[in-house]
Amino acid sequence: MKNIEEIMRDFIQILNLLDIDYVIIGGIAVNCWGNIRTTRDIDVIIDLKDIGKFVKKLEEKGFKVKIEDIEKALQEKSHFTIFDEEYLYHIDVKGAYSKREKESLKTKKDVKIDDFVIYISSPEDTIANKLLYGSEQDIKDAESIYIRQKEKIDFSYLEKRCKELDVYEEYKEMVKKIREYIN
Repeated sequence: MKNIEEIMRDFIQILNLLDIDYVIIGGIAVNCWGNIRTTRDIDVIIDLKDIGKFVKKLEEKGFKVKIEDIEKALQEKSHFTIFDEEYLYHIDVKGAYSKREKESLKTKKDVKIDDFVIYISSPEDTIANKLLYGSEQDIKDAESIYIRQKEKIDFSYLEKRCKELDVYEEYKEMVKKIREYIN
């Protein structure tokens, strides 16, 4: 039985082999930059060009996905799900449709896990996107990243991204809350 890291490694090897640009977002990004939390999925944005080759390589590695689901998701600008062979974990995949998603691809950071490099959404983009999604868990995720990465954050870029996503007020409120809590 594979763990989530092994599934992610298998998936990323396929992306690398096919030269597909990608960035890991969501819970995995939070675990890299903020507080560790449980996640049963891998969220990823990809710039997919050749669906046929992609599906063939996924199937060779034991992943389950329907080509029709991918085509429909890309047409509707939504996401599709890839399952591992044991259905314990899944990979939620989105195309790079919007300016926001394309920006995340451009600003991704490489993170080494053991002997393997993966591309993760930058702390700044992860914070801004978590504020945009806005659930209670998303806000906690954004706060944890801010606290753990505050010495490394590019604040001018973070503020710019928050303004672009229209979450600058939420950002200022989060910073105020963190400063009150720490002091």
